[in-house]
Amino acid sequence: MAELGHRPTIYQIVYALYPHPLGRRTLMHRTGITESTVRTHLNKLRAAGLVTMAKEGTALTPSGTQAFTALFEHVLHVGELKLSDLALDRYNAAAWIREVGDALRESWRYRDAAVREGATGVLLLSQRADGWGLSDDVRPLAKKNPNDAAYLERTFDARPGDGAAIAFGPTRRIAQSGLWRVLAELFPIPARKERKR
Repeated sequence: MAELGHRPTIYQIVYALYPHPLGRRTLMHRTGITESTVRTHLNKLRAAGLVTMAKEGTALTPSGTQAFTALFEHVLHVGELKLSDLALDRYNAAAWIREVGDALRESWRYRDAAVREGATGVLLLSQRADGWGLSDDVRPLAKKNPNDAAYLERTFDARPGDGAAIAFGPTRRIAQSGLWRVLAELFPIPARKERKR
């Protein structure tokens, strides 16, 4: 589905549309994406058969919901966190990810993808039996960053196997773009099967 264009923006729009239709203005306010960008990407999603547009707003089609099922099933919350010691820049965008397992271990891969979007950096965290920890470090986060570890415990009702991706940037939009790039890498859209003629 290369024809969809800029994946982080597409993912952010689709996530906002699930499970209820939204008008274009509401979508703009929820995502912080400009009207022209929203319109352009909605037209691409409609051309790909992933959304329909009606008076009530834009809604995902069954094909659209199916294409992004992994995203909807695993990403439980997206928002900004109030971190102190772990903050890598002024703004952040974070996702709580259910049952991500070992997928976040390749932290360099996701960091590089987010940095290509302009992000300053990315933290990938895993919830383990002994609490939160960096995905590529066996030590509990509470040993090095007790305040942020306690904050994460209060913020997310996570269980072992869950994770968090946090992208940082000098602006909210850049942090969000970095996060949505990480999520696009984690939950790629399955390739469409060609119809037999």
